[in-house]
Amino acid sequence: MGRYTTLATTEDSYKQIIKTIEKGFITADGVKHRPNERVAFALKLEKVTGCRISDIVQMRPCDIVKDGTMYRLDIVEKKTGKKRKFTITSKTYRCIMDYVERHGIAIDKPIIGTTTRQIQKHLAYAVEYLGLDKINTHSLRKMAAWNIYESTGYDIVAVQKFLQHSSPSTTSQYLNSANTNLQKALSQMDM
Repeated sequence: MGRYTTLATTEDSYKQIIKTIEKGFITADGVKHRPNERVAFALKLEKVTGCRISDIVQMRPCDIVKDGTMYRLDIVEKKTGKKRKFTITSKTYRCIMDYVERHGIAIDKPIIGTTTRQIQKHLAYAVEYLGLDKINTHSLRKMAAWNIYESTGYDIVAVQKFLQHSSPSTTSQYLNSANTNLQKALSQMDM
């Protein structure tokens, strides 16, 4: 498989991917992929936090701290070494804690309990099964960035802070590369 520009996942594709991974699937060559709640949950966390999958697999329940009436994710990013502190919704917090409780995960142990590579492989199989293109774990981070960008009225500085990029120009390039689907669709719209 060659290098390609990773696309931001659309909401519909995201839902398809999660449902497929949660239910399990059989590929065209007959390989059975059992339901995998852990991989699906890791991808959900990436979508709502915008964290890289390498940070998701290291996240522990104790990394979520109460901050007044809100909750905040308090981690150090593996790739950049930057401290990442931002608010998560109460609903996200409850979902995480429900998952932790159902799976008997200790407060100081990783929530996901698998490797980045295992998640990437499982996602790649699901993406191929669904016939999607240019989607990988980073697609969910790009999706989160686009969600922030659109919900803030296209505030690039808000996205820059969310992704912890060093400059708005880096974020602009990131959003442009994530928006290849839109560019492709627009190029096919002729009079």
